[in-house]
Amino acid sequence: KEVLNNPVSSLSREALISDMLLEKIHHFLCGSISKRSLYSDNELIYPKENSAEDFALMIQLAYYSESIAFCNESFYHYRYNPLSTTGGLSKESSMIRCASVQKNICLILDFLEEKSLLEKFATEIILLKYSVREQIKSYVNDKKVYDCWKKIFPEIDGQILNNREIPLKDKISYLISYLRIEPYYRPIYNFILRR
Repeated sequence: KEVLNNPVSSLSREALISDMLLEKIHHFLCGSISKRSLYSDNELIYPKENSAEDFALMIQLAYYSESIAFCNESFYHYRYNPLSTTGGLSKESSMIRCASVQKNICLILDFLEEKSLLEKFATEIILLKYSVREQIKSYVNDKKVYDCWKKIFPEIDGQILNNREIPLKDKISYLISYLRIEPYYRPIYNFILRR
């Protein structure tokens, strides 16, 4: 059993959106309660894909919220289903999930652009785009997967390494995938962690 808490840094809308984009806090609809008026009074864009759909809605709900509060008690109990769309780890299911996640991330990007927030969250957006690639990083040694990996938001290739705000661990993760050394890197990394 694991309890998931949100380490909330601030209750401002902008901080909440930033923390969600950076995946510092969980952005699941089942872990939130929202006023019905947030849905009825705003023109929300409803995702059609079934991966990261909560994320796409939560960004919009956070933007339209007038006040935000957190409760760190556990009320929702989730039972993991290894056969769900998020549970499959095969190459094929990872590729399908990646395409689905990418479409919903594009929905978030369109929303942020419409609200003139792309520049405000520039670093978060680079990492958000990279998170889509991470859906298939375990399979980048397969040429077809690697070609797909490189085509996902190709503009981030230079941005990740050149942006001073992006943590070193993310730059290293990117380079490991870019150089296709994941299978060789993982055993060394795990060995170092055990020491």
